[in-house]
Amino acid sequence: MSITSPLTLLLAAALASPTLYRTVLGEVDMGDAAIRYLICVPVAAIMLMVLRGLTRDFDRPVTRRGAADRRGAAEADARGAADPRVQPERVEADQP
Repeated sequence: MSITSPLTLLLAAALASPTLYRTVLGEVDMGDAAIRYLICVPVAAIMLMVLRGLTRDFDRPVTRRGAADRRGAAEADARGAADPRVQPERVEADQP
């Protein structure tokens, strides 16, 4: 996400909106509002970068190889349970 993208600048404006509103009312100096907006721009870019990093893997389709690997593992587990040569683990109780 670029620091000059419209979404970043819009989020920065939303973050700085209380100061921008008070500037319109004449309670805050224009220079203070501009500095606060410029501080909000990199903060908004970092926020969007973190959000994109968290949601990056949700749009990737499952590959055929990955599905085949999972199916092969499930079949191997099923064969292991049905195979009479596979002995279950023995659990010995502690003697008092």
